[in-house]
Amino acid sequence: MSQNFVTELITTPALVADSSTALAGVRIAVTHAHEQAEEQIELLTALGAQVLYYPSIEIIPFEQNDELDVALREAAEGRYDWLVLNDADTILVVADRVRSQGIDPLRLPRRLKIATIGCMTEQWTEQMLGIRSDFAPDVYTPDYVAEALHLKAGDRVLVPQSSVTRMNLIRSLRGTGAEVTAINAYRTVVGHGGDPVPTLLWEGERDGKRVVVWGGRGETAPAAC
Repeated sequence: MSQNFVTELITTPALVADSSTALAGVRIAVTHAHEQAEEQIELLTALGAQVLYYPSIEIIPFEQNDELDVALREAAEGRYDWLVLNDADTILVVADRVRSQGIDPLRLPRRLKIATIGCMTEQWTEQMLGIRSDFAPDVYTPDYVAEALHLKAGDRVLVPQSSVTRMNLIRSLRGTGAEVTAINAYRTVVGHGGDPVPTLLWEGERDGKRVVVWGGRGETAPAAC
């Protein structure tokens, strides 16, 4: 039993529908952060797996989020043309800050368009903010995204992101002449707690009861974008 097999199984709707016991007897350790792991654990359990939770990372808001709060208020006031959400974890923080600022996502100005990069980012934007993306590319490369947005000089773009995100997308967006504001929204730190997976892995090597470590992409929901 390999991680690739598990990936294929849970991302193929037809297989999920007919495989309620496909993972019976299989122990799978989910290593994503808690926010990402809930849906995966539910799905894997429904397929009959014995699911272990061992978060290798944790998503926490950036310590100084005043800058993000100000920018989100400005976006709600119509001072930005685009809000670019570069990954699903950003949605967790942005949705929390939007609520804390008393901003109603359903009343955002028409001028502000939403771009989501990645299938799960698009899904979580709709689920957590109640709004749909204006732009959700099939190709995620920075140059393609920047070109496909059809930005022009003077357009204002807000990009909340991880504190360790590479600046490739920001450089590509700025290359269009747009005014791009990139703000650190969250940090990724070493996770803690969970089931004793390291011990189980060691014991599995001795007794033959292997554990499949699930550390694949966060976009594991069977529903297509």
